[in-house]
Amino acid sequence: MLAKVSSLPQQIRLRAVGNVVGGFLGFAGIVFIALRLTQPSLRLQLTISGSDVAMRAAPAVLGVLGAGLMMALAWRCILAHLQTQVSRKSAFSIYGLSQISKYVPGNVFQFLGRQALGAAKGIPDAALAKSCLWELGTVFTAGAVFVPLILPLCTIRIAPVIAAAIFATLLVGCFCVIRRLLGQAIASAFLWHEAALATLGSVFAACTVFLLPPAIHCDAVMLVTLIAAYVAAWMAGLVTPGAPAGLGVRETVLLLLLQKLLPESRLLPAILVTRLVNVAGDCLFYLIPAVATLKRWPQDRRQATSLGSPGAE
Repeated sequence: MLAKVSSLPQQIRLRAVGNVVGGFLGFAGIVFIALRLTQPSLRLQLTISGSDVAMRAAPAVLGVLGAGLMMALAWRCILAHLQTQVSRKSAFSIYGLSQISKYVPGNVFQFLGRQALGAAKGIPDAALAKSCLWELGTVFTAGAVFVPLILPLCTIRIAPVIAAAIFATLLVGCFCVIRRLLGQAIASAFLWHEAALATLGSVFAACTVFLLPPAIHCDAVMLVTLIAAYVAAWMAGLVTPGAPAGLGVRETVLLLLLQKLLPESRLLPAILVTRLVNVAGDCLFYLIPAVATLKRWPQDRRQATSLGSPGAE
């Protein structure tokens, strides 16, 4: 016991160092992107109106909202594996209200918020804590499946058809192994995370190809590459402590991966627009349960008052 207590200060120091390093990497990424944007050759000339931008961006924002709902369903499946049943409505509410905290530096506050909100709903603390670890494991596994699709962007030259075949094999193989060893609930969580990551990558691909004028010609190979590159960048932002929602890290990784595929005059605006779309989608995912909670608050207050009154007994 004394050894565990004495090791706590060292763990706190290591966590603090990790947050500082991660925060520095995120800040350096922001500065790097900002310096790129100041180049004269990268001046943005948007000729579309604000209403046109909103109409173009609305499906992308809904896509980010859909990805958040898929993440919530994956979390619900994980809780089911831990012998804790939660309704879809409660899972969407807890996840939506807590995930906005990922924009606070540290990359842990969304889990802390989920712990508090879940406990308020009567979910056991142990199940909530374990669900965070299971969630990270299934997310990392789902993200790793996309690795073969970004190999054509790296020094390892591989035909796109072979990369797609490896991806499909890994997807089916991981699902079968997880279902056999860990059960159907975790396998379902893996598939929901896979679908969520693919949706987020598709949002980035849509922003890159269609959202910004003029739309560019893009074949299936390029679309898949854009999706996989975004998933890799999203994972890099997730594992970097101190970078809120991967800010700076995600954008830098995207720029490094895709700089040979697209000109910076196209890539940088797409990266920035995707970040704005993600923030809008996350805010929408937060506002929906927040507004519903505010609407229920007067009723809950009246019920609490009636239960606490002497005549209630």
